[in-house]
Amino acid sequence: MSACFFGADARRLFGYHHPPRGAARTGVLLCQPWGPEYQYAHRALRVLAKRLAERGSHVLRFDYHGTGDSSGETTDVSLAGMLADAESGADELRRVCGTGTIDVIGLRLGAAVAAQYAARHTVRRLVLWDPVFDGARWIEEHPPARALAGAVNGSGHVEFAGQTVS
Repeated sequence: MSACFFGADARRLFGYHHPPRGAARTGVLLCQPWGPEYQYAHRALRVLAKRLAERGSHVLRFDYHGTGDSSGETTDVSLAGMLADAESGADELRRVCGTGTIDVIGLRLGAAVAAQYAARHTVRRLVLWDPVFDGARWIEEHPPARALAGAVNGSGHVEFAGQTVS
């Protein structure tokens, strides 16, 4: 596993590349969930990436712009931006593994990103792991967030799931 930065200078993304053990068969892009769900799923996604690499896949997991160790602020996060980040991650993965077609796995909100990516690009396989289909229902699933979601400050941002977002 090696840490890497990729993407445009204005939107540098941080990720981890898990190289395959033995001959590479494919590339796998992991689209992570957002907010507290990312924190809860971090270990599971790291273990998944390791196991996929052991079975011959290049794997890239990354932080969206405005999250984790990627550039930007939490207020920069949007679904359109997350999709752009997945596209950048897929480009980086293709560059590293030298293949045109990749597999995409998305968890929770990352599954919505993965589905949007697959609708616009050719993927070999698409895995949607516990996808978010209904944004309003997803917000309701975060009880502390419900109380905070209405707390708009003067900048037009809201507090949601412990983070200030647009």
